[in-house]
Amino acid sequence: MKIIIGVDAGGTKTEAVAYDRDGTALSKTYSSFGNVLIDFEAACRHLQEAIESCLEALPKAELVALSLGVAGIGSGKYSTELQKALSSFGVPIRIETDARIAHAAYFPNGDGILTIAGTGAVSFGHRGEKQVMTGGWGHLIGADSGSGYWIALRAIEKMANDEDQGKSLSQLSKVILYHLQLPDSVAIKRFVYSATKKEIAALTLLVVAEANKQNATAQSILKEAGQFLAQMTINNYIKLGQPKDISIALKGSVLLKIPQVQTAFIQEVKKFMPTVLIITEEVSSTQGAFFLALNEL
Repeated sequence: MKIIIGVDAGGTKTEAVAYDRDGTALSKTYSSFGNVLIDFEAACRHLQEAIESCLEALPKAELVALSLGVAGIGSGKYSTELQKALSSFGVPIRIETDARIAHAAYFPNGDGILTIAGTGAVSFGHRGEKQVMTGGWGHLIGADSGSGYWIALRAIEKMANDEDQGKSLSQLSKVILYHLQLPDSVAIKRFVYSATKKEIAALTLLVVAEANKQNATAQSILKEAGQFLAQMTINNYIKLGQPKDISIALKGSVLLKIPQVQTAFIQEVKKFMPTVLIITEEVSSTQGAFFLALNEL
């Protein structure tokens, strides 16, 4: 038995799955975030923990490859440093972006567009020899427009704007402040500048809950998120030359578990691509990591 471990390292959690050569999952483990832009050393530890846990009940001598998709890995020299950090496993290591392995999971034969929206947001397209990406800039540069982080920050931004304009607290702002146990909108600054990206993104659940109660502000934020994500996808479609036979896959909790975002996304995309096939089935990104490694063995 030969073992390939596929790893999906994102901004919230790291998933590792051991596969045999037939693609059968042998074990699965999770650890904390693997995005190297958040904290490189901590991300390395989380990756090592996930891989080691995945191997605990398996014959380590049968491990033949590690294949990783890592958020933020396209930045600087992180790929080289991560190779060094994982070299103790003694097998070939393939490192790609998390978007690349997710794309391979949905489109193992290549062509297609994948748009991911969870804590962060990115869209990855592939057609023939051409690969394109939109988004994925991280929360400091691009604010990850349309992501869970962006949705939460947009709600906080509206709170700040209301304060500056001397308006009363909106219902959405009241819900957020009550949840965070803060006395007023000015105090939100303490939270934003001390909280992690994950903690901020978690406020998205409050926005969704209010939207489900017909809160117009919350509904507009979710609709705007879907439209932003759709535009990212359309940008990739244009970069690929607007092929007629391309499909689009959706991934991540924001696009798959928030109906208002998904509906706005589909409506916006269909304006530009009326006949496009949109895939909403959930597939583990580690399968894409497995496919990419298998092709090199």
